[in-house]
Amino acid sequence: PLSDQIKDWRGYLLDGEKKAMSTIKNQYVIKTHDIVQQADYCYIVMELCSNGTLKDYIQSKGIIYFI
Repeated sequence: PLSDQIKDWRGYLLDGEKKAMSTIKNQYVIKTHDIVQQADYCYIVMELCSNGTLKDYIQSKGIIYFI
């Protein structure tokens, strides 16, 4: 059935995202500590960013320039 095909495709995409999130190590990327997948849900445990969101930062500081 179509719904099984969609679930299979969604699982394939999620596996790729989980692999990418768990392998990226960079000081500018939030760390992923754990990923738990259940039948209908995926839980992602990530590093806490206590200083607000990137959107908040950009709105308060303006354009960000990287050197």
